[in-house]
Amino acid sequence: ISLSNQFEYRRVHKRYEALVIGRPEPSQPSLNKETEDYDDVEKGSFLIDEPINVEGRGLLNAQTTLRVLSTIDHLHWGALSHVDLRPKTGRTHQLRIHCAGLGCPIVGDDLYWKMGDDSRQQQRNGKNVGEEEIVPLPSVRKGQGGLYLQSVGATFVHPRTGVEMTIEAPVANKFNMLLGRARRANEYDTKTAPAA
Repeated sequence: ISLSNQFEYRRVHKRYEALVIGRPEPSQPSLNKETEDYDDVEKGSFLIDEPINVEGRGLLNAQTTLRVLSTIDHLHWGALSHVDLRPKTGRTHQLRIHCAGLGCPIVGDDLYWKMGDDSRQQQRNGKNVGEEEIVPLPSVRKGQGGLYLQSVGATFVHPRTGVEMTIEAPVANKFNMLLGRARRANEYDTKTAPAA
């Protein structure tokens, strides 16, 4: 099968990593079920099954699996989560829209930041309030490292040999730099906090 046909018929399995604001949790309405029925995702992944409005075509089915790799407290955003995302469909901006719809927009996403903040406000107003206070988002700052979303892998069948191949790329250093800054800020805050 040609590579273009594999993309067209959704036989290429893509994997992305992103840094998102907040803590995506299974109790959120969009993360409604575990993904044990998918053989290409790891245990602990959840399915976002929310249609996306595509201009000129209306609402189209869109599915993404999400797995939280790590979460750390963040002084301004409440939390910062490193997530693994695997689109099951290939809609334009699908990953960005799905994360924002959870109230967990991708760091640096100036296009869907407002949507993420609106989702957080809905959660705060009682639709999905967890144990922690949901922090309103500050406005996105442009020019601060760009969008923290990266393709880190793809699996497909080689069109000539018929052998399944997986191509992987390491996550960009900017991810580790931002996570490191957040960890150091937490350590500093813990060390300087007055004793109770």
